[in-house]
Amino acid sequence: TTGAVNIRASSGGANSDDADPTYGDGLITLIAEVVGSVSVEVNPSTLTADGASPATVTATVLNSDGSPVNAGTSVTFTTSAGVLDTDPSFTNPQISVTTSTGFSGAASVSLRSSTTAGQYFVTATAGGRSGAAQVNFIAGLADAGNSTLTVSPATIPADGSSTAIMTLTAQDSIGNPVADGKTVGFTANDPGVVISNQTTTVAGVARATLTSTNT
Repeated sequence: TTGAVNIRASSGGANSDDADPTYGDGLITLIAEVVGSVSVEVNPSTLTADGASPATVTATVLNSDGSPVNAGTSVTFTTSAGVLDTDPSFTNPQISVTTSTGFSGAASVSLRSSTTAGQYFVTATAGGRSGAAQVNFIAGLADAGNSTLTVSPATIPADGSSTAIMTLTAQDSIGNPVADGKTVGFTANDPGVVISNQTTTVAGVARATLTSTNT
């Protein structure tokens, strides 16, 4: 506890209330511990952007000597997306929550993902010092109801050389474009058709070239 503390010295039954001038009262002021650094870790650091996936955010607070701060040091967590709660059951989710360190100088809260894919940050602040960690919210699996396949042009001659571009726009069940680099298999029910130049997804879009059959 910070504040002024009275000190009294006594020996052999004498104390500061005695007339002996050798003894007396003293005063010492206890000040708040100086925070030297705050580091933040999110585990896991990649979550599905479904509005439900959880992670644990831990802040480690060290004093100016590099040792863990005293237990009970206040730490405020803030997230740029999703919600935080001191209760893993998320009974009171907020963008910003405050809790206290334990004896190891660490404080933890729970994070729940948002429904928007992207890269975000969780920040922890204690004693005027801050630290941050990145968290990635990624799209889930492609959902047939939210994905579309187009062919352009829609009609080409059956000459064995004409081509069309097939474009798949793949989104998850919430509408987020699926992650980059996903492999897409394009097929046709005509064995004479040639499919080539298939790409992986970029911003949820993959393409391939269809060359017509000559029959």
